[in-house]
Amino acid sequence: MRVAHTGAATPLASLEEDVATAARIGADGLEIWAPKLGPALERGGPAALAALLRRHRVAVVSLAPVPDVLFRDPGGLEETAERVHRLSEVARALGATWVVLTPGERPDGADERDVQHEARATLSRLARLSERYDVGLALTPDSRPRAAVRTLAAAAALVELAGRPALALAPDTFHLYAAGSSPEELKVCRPRQLALLRLADAPADVEPEALRDAHRLPPGEGVVPIDRMLALVRELGAEPPAVVPVAPREPGDPGEWARRLRDQAQALGRGAGPVRPRR
Repeated sequence: MRVAHTGAATPLASLEEDVATAARIGADGLEIWAPKLGPALERGGPAALAALLRRHRVAVVSLAPVPDVLFRDPGGLEETAERVHRLSEVARALGATWVVLTPGERPDGADERDVQHEARATLSRLARLSERYDVGLALTPDSRPRAAVRTLAAAAALVELAGRPALALAPDTFHLYAAGSSPEELKVCRPRQLALLRLADAPADVEPEALRDAHRLPPGEGVVPIDRMLALVRELGAEPPAVVPVAPREPGDPGEWARRLRDQAQALGRGAGPVRPRR
């Protein structure tokens, strides 16, 4: 299993430091954490960042996240569209394949039909923007109680409904567990829909509905059936890269932390068995 480093795991590091960390630990690429991108571009621009990546021989897998894309007011929707446009342009310049989206919350009174209508319109619009740059958009379900898209099955249905070739999924194992999704929901996904896996565990002493991002644990240290999820992904014949967006709880060497996350994710991946190409 390919495991890329993500800047979400090293929140205090700069983007330049994340590039060096990915190279140092031999990661299978880098997910650029979008809040770090602006300062890096101000320091040198896209050309300098691309040169840094080439010098360290680090490939960019994705840029993340564009948060809360659904049910925005008109001004917020325009800001989201501009952000997707800008990140897609940067992704193309850096050779990245995906920009990751999170859904945001549904308003009071909104039902599933409202979510479908909103997602079809908004995701289609955003996908048309990214398609100009041959960049895909990967939707991550969110376990928050008011989230517009909480389960993988719901996210997969919305991607199908929108019907754009750029749209795919980036399942987050922590959020799937917290939302009560079954690992078997992966069976509803087409292999090509699985753009990226986001791996994180959860503690046994916190009820799923009470989990928040501060509870995220490295893979293999909690109760999320990550090994089962990885096995199902392989049964589908899919081989998406993975990232481990888990921040450390104590100060330390960011490179060693990133190496630990990669090693633990790869250990679970080795236990998931070989990929089975779907006929």
